[in-house]
Amino acid sequence: MAKRVTIKDIAAALDVSIGTVDRALHNRPGIKRETRERVLRQAKLMGYETNQLAKSLARKHQLKIGCVFPSEYRFYPDIEAGINAAAEELVDHNVQVLLRKTGRLRDGREAGSIAELLEIGIHALAVCPGHRSQINETINELVDGGTPVVTIATDAPESRRLTCVSTDSFNNGQMAGDLMANLLNYQGRVAILTGFAEVTDHDEKVRGFLDAIGACGGEIEADIFETREETEAAYRLVKECAAKSYDGIYINTATATVGGAAALRDSGKYREIKLVGTDLLRDSIPFIKEGVMRAVIFQDPFMQGYRAVKILFDVLTVGTRYGPTDFVRPAIVTKHNIHYYRCYS
Repeated sequence: MAKRVTIKDIAAALDVSIGTVDRALHNRPGIKRETRERVLRQAKLMGYETNQLAKSLARKHQLKIGCVFPSEYRFYPDIEAGINAAAEELVDHNVQVLLRKTGRLRDGREAGSIAELLEIGIHALAVCPGHRSQINETINELVDGGTPVVTIATDAPESRRLTCVSTDSFNNGQMAGDLMANLLNYQGRVAILTGFAEVTDHDEKVRGFLDAIGACGGEIEADIFETREETEAAYRLVKECAAKSYDGIYINTATATVGGAAALRDSGKYREIKLVGTDLLRDSIPFIKEGVMRAVIFQDPFMQGYRAVKILFDVLTVGTRYGPTDFVRPAIVTKHNIHYYRCYS
């Protein structure tokens, strides 16, 4: 039988300390990024596997991870698919993932859903906060009581949550702003369609977009409109913008992107007005392929859901520490690279 590879073996192979290897394998601070990557490569090369499964089999009590997110937006089935994928991987580790779906962002139902999960008994929580501060007290009480909390997709940054798993929303907006500035040759009038001003993710994207167009050295004016995450409102607003001869439109939520793209197509002005949207839905793909949308900023919601659950598992089982954010890398998707991306909704 082949000898099981240990942390000591990896340290000897790389001529580093056992502590350095331990920090790299468990994503702890205190080592350089290059060293961490070197350790991870060597561990994979030597066939090292952490002993989490053995610990899970020895654990008498099942770990329960709760997840709370909205149900009424087309973005979240991809989040749910990622959560479910992580849950399937953790079944053999004696872990159960419990889902609770609220209705809409800003409907105030997160606290009630969290209370339901606490009645069942959970050891950790991933939640999508519909407001940057309204559930801070609930999050803080959980954390103070020893229940780790991560936020998904958007954040409650002033709370004591462990980390936020999302894209860097400000940088997400900057990417869209850079793209729009180039499409417009650094001059023109742009409409920004956001969801809710009080949702951290939406607000940060607006700020990032404005930062990018303000720094481009051109002359781009921007007006901001709230869709409140309603497809019909996005359709109406884009129709009005098309009639007022805007040069560009940026929509920073997935749900509104579909309604806005349909309106721009129906207006017949999609060749003159440059539209940049957010994320991929099955309904939005034809608009990209037809050139109605010049591009979307893809936020990889599947990975957001997956990472949130895996992070909480690591925290519960090996005490891994994380920084204030755990950003998923976004991408600019056009009709020429859309075939590389998958969506669930």
